[in-house]
Amino acid sequence: MASDPNHDAPKLQSYPAAKENALALDRSRINMLNAVNLNRQAMGILWGEAIKSPMFQQKRKQPEDEMGNKLDYPRHHLSGKEMKYRANRALTGNTLKTMASGAAATIGAQLASDCAMLRTGHVKGPEDPKYPLLPSFSEGAALAIEKAYIAYMQELFQTAQILRVGGGKQHKKVTAKGCQLAAEIVNRQIAAATSFVPPGGIAYRKPTKVIKKKKAETGKDKAAPVAQKKNP
Repeated sequence: MASDPNHDAPKLQSYPAAKENALALDRSRINMLNAVNLNRQAMGILWGEAIKSPMFQQKRKQPEDEMGNKLDYPRHHLSGKEMKYRANRALTGNTLKTMASGAAATIGAQLASDCAMLRTGHVKGPEDPKYPLLPSFSEGAALAIEKAYIAYMQELFQTAQILRVGGGKQHKKVTAKGCQLAAEIVNRQIAAATSFVPPGGIAYRKPTKVIKKKKAETGKDKAAPVAQKKNP
């Protein structure tokens, strides 16, 4: 999805905002649906243009001849535009398709198990083994997945580096076992942060403390300890 030259997003056709004559009890639901779809549209436009950001582009080295004179940059075979930049990507299209196919196979296996338990058909499973499901990605979605992958790998390597330094620098470089241990730590952190349990744990309501009022001591109460000391 692309915007016009004035950087105005196209008008949203589905889920319009609530009108003035909308029911008061229904206005919040309509406006929330409108806001969610507007944000989704804006995110699509944003990630559609993210390919032009410095994170996903790298400037080409300008070619030179034998005498050191700089030559022109190569040109695109269709548009004829000068290609000064090249793609700087961490994941290729084949890698994304492989990951998507594996995720679809996992979901298909779970669906087959649920169908067998509930007896809702699909005895052999909903996914055809000869023609498995291969989800497609838009360019913006691929870039968003790649950004999350880069952040994950950076966190993993940083954790492995902390383990190496904390272990007394027994190794000059990060080892494979150190990366494996760091991956287990990072995966546990991600699972704890994205689970259904709140990050701070379940908040229990603590019982109120009952403060007992001290009784005012009378003259007899003060004299009793004195008498006990005199007559042990």
